[in-house]
Amino acid sequence: MKILLVTNKAGGVDYHRLFVPHNDLAQKGFEVHKANSLEGATDKEIEGYDIAVFSRSLSGAGMVKDVADKLRRNGIKIVLDTDDYWHYSKKHLYYADHIATKTPEHCIESIIEADYNICTTPILAKKIEEHNKNVIVIENAIDTTIEQFKPKDIASNKLRFGWFGS
Repeated sequence: MKILLVTNKAGGVDYHRLFVPHNDLAQKGFEVHKANSLEGATDKEIEGYDIAVFSRSLSGAGMVKDVADKLRRNGIKIVLDTDDYWHYSKKHLYYADHIATKTPEHCIESIIEADYNICTTPILAKKIEEHNKNVIVIENAIDTTIEQFKPKDIASNKLRFGWFGS
């Protein structure tokens, strides 16, 4: 299987939900390539891929339908990973930018266009199902085989707690 991972983000969400799992797939023999976006990609550049995997939106430039049409024209299945709800509270630091860039509309349009949607929780799945019934929950997880996340035994009579999350 030939997979195109489309994201230009380097934050924790994309790292844990997309980069780590797709790197694991590559180690298992899948052909995985990365692109920052597909807005300007030609049919020739994307031919031969089986699936394209996106985070939150198919296009950061508002070209969701164009990107979806290009992928479908080339027989490529669209997988969209949504890690969080697309409507921000008015108290959110990025609310104004979110509205100005029409991010909620692009997220919803992407959900509709996706052949397959994956998300983090059953509650979020219900929100996605309002737009596209083809959704599955894949919860957040930390790969504890990665060196920085391996538990370290420390000889001590103190009780210690560790926590991953937000």
